[in-house]
Amino acid sequence: MEVCNLDAVFIELQSAIQKSNRLLQLKLKKEFLKRRSVIYLIAIFLNQGITMQDLALLMQVDKGTITKTIKSLCAAGVIKKLQDEKDKRIWHLYSADNLDEFYLEINSQYNQIFSSLFNNYSEEKIELLKSYITRITNNINTLKSLH
Repeated sequence: MEVCNLDAVFIELQSAIQKSNRLLQLKLKKEFLKRRSVIYLIAIFLNQGITMQDLALLMQVDKGTITKTIKSLCAAGVIKKLQDEKDKRIWHLYSADNLDEFYLEINSQYNQIFSSLFNNYSEEKIELLKSYITRITNNINTLKSLH
């Protein structure tokens, strides 16, 4: 495949991801949801007690980005940050008590959005797309390990 075709695929993929995240933010109507913060909430909800460092690695962002995002989510009251008892430099992240209901709302909205996006796709096409995404992710992980 030519490089220019790959550029177009990458741009379309990025655009689709950004537009679907923006649509989710608009549907949820939460002022604290900034760029990518929904995915942080999901990661924390699914990994209770994750450290800020591990979340930064998972999300592939730097310490400053994680700190800024976590600060705004704590201020919104949707996550809690607790200091490690043994190492005071480490902070663990937990969803706030009210996040269970909000997570269900996020999940419901995601399901509605993705059902609409893949409305005319057969199960076979969806599985094929999933396999492509998995292969792309594996290729990215291989590239990262080379550096």
